[in-house]
Amino acid sequence: MMKTKQSRILIHGAKTEHLIFAVVISCLNYYCVAQKCSKDIRNQVAYEGRPASFLRIENGLPIMWKVAPSDLLIDPERSITDDDDDKIVNPEFVKTYKVDSKRLTILKSTVARQRSMPYATAGLYTLNYLDPNCTTGAGLIVIRDDPECTCDRRNARVSCSVDYAAYKEQRIEPIMTWKDDNGVTLRSKQPTPSSLDVNNPGLQRSVSEFPIAAATDVRNYTCQLTFSTPSPRQPKYISRNAPSFTASCSVKNCRLRIPQTTKTSVTRSRPTTSARRLRTTKTTRKATTTCKT
Repeated sequence: MMKTKQSRILIHGAKTEHLIFAVVISCLNYYCVAQKCSKDIRNQVAYEGRPASFLRIENGLPIMWKVAPSDLLIDPERSITDDDDDKIVNPEFVKTYKVDSKRLTILKSTVARQRSMPYATAGLYTLNYLDPNCTTGAGLIVIRDDPECTCDRRNARVSCSVDYAAYKEQRIEPIMTWKDDNGVTLRSKQPTPSSLDVNNPGLQRSVSEFPIAAATDVRNYTCQLTFSTPSPRQPKYISRNAPSFTASCSVKNCRLRIPQTTKTSVTRSRPTTSARRLRTTKTTRKATTTCKT
């Protein structure tokens, strides 16, 4: 009778362990399915030469970080970390990235490859999870410097320009907003960027111009730089946020140059020698006639 009770307890314990195991697996599957729709990492902007990082949810089951560098167009995706461990950086990237359980750190933001870095760090980053359907991604846009403003009085305009690198297929682009002294918006536009290097498809320049003749009472202009949301054609796992970034430049005392009118001076020409002789002759004749009378 005692053996029968012990057998029943063992069988009951085995069923309980199996049930717990099934619940754990179910929870992990549920978490992973939820992960593939979450925006674990966010689009962001960094200055060239400075570090940047992508924070992620700590409780996930990631296995690999990947990047599609902005300076590659054909077969751009590269594996940053080992195929089986997201915390081991591949040899070609040891001077470019650092990885731990909470973040991927870009040691130096670049718009193009450098001696110790095989590719630009601007690009599209993805984090793959244990479930092949679980992926999250976001873009890193790298700007060379703050926007530059200039005043062109001769052509009656102010201009604002910025050089940056981004993954072209993601299409996160600059928005330039002109404001007056009081912060009133004069114009907000998303200029069409132009390529700066045929060998670097992601390196671009955006320029916005504003005619100063359209606001003759304004002397000081400010150009505010922000960035747009990505193209709506991106996969669902790519983050849809507009980068949280603002920078600006200003021009002062930029007014339309009005041409100055020149005064016309009237000059008297000196009489010629023959004219003086003729005048003297007439005067002499007049004096002679008066004496005879």
